[in-house]
Amino acid sequence: GGCGMIYLSMAMGGGFFRFWAFLQLVYMVLRKLLAQSSEYIYRVRLFIGDEVITVQALYDTGNRLHEPISGKYVCIVKEALFEKIREKMEDKPMRYIPYRSMGKAKGVLQGIAIEKMEVLSEGIWREKKDFYIARGTKDAIGEAYDMILHEKAR
Repeated sequence: GGCGMIYLSMAMGGGFFRFWAFLQLVYMVLRKLLAQSSEYIYRVRLFIGDEVITVQALYDTGNRLHEPISGKYVCIVKEALFEKIREKMEDKPMRYIPYRSMGKAKGVLQGIAIEKMEVLSEGIWREKKDFYIARGTKDAIGEAYDMILHEKAR
């Protein structure tokens, strides 16, 4: 309705066909914009011992976080998921990973080395190895996903 009013206010003697074409164009643009908002959400399988945990993950091109000693990249997970994984991997040492973000000048995240995950991309499960997951803060991870993927993890 709003697009029709915009068209009518801008058009001078258009006619039905031009009005229909305008609405089709608006529909295609809106459809493209809405499709882009979900194209950065991926299904991920984390392999923790004998267990496989499937989560929704946001691919973040701005996540360039690395563990400073090994140089391995870091994905960030929700606190509850981190605790669940931590319980299953009590024998693995915890690392403290320094970070900087736009909302906070600097800080430290707790991290654990993970051996393997698979990311569903374009219908294919792609295996990723040797990385860290870190405990995310409450304000860093949205409700639509459980994990923030590193830019190299896609």
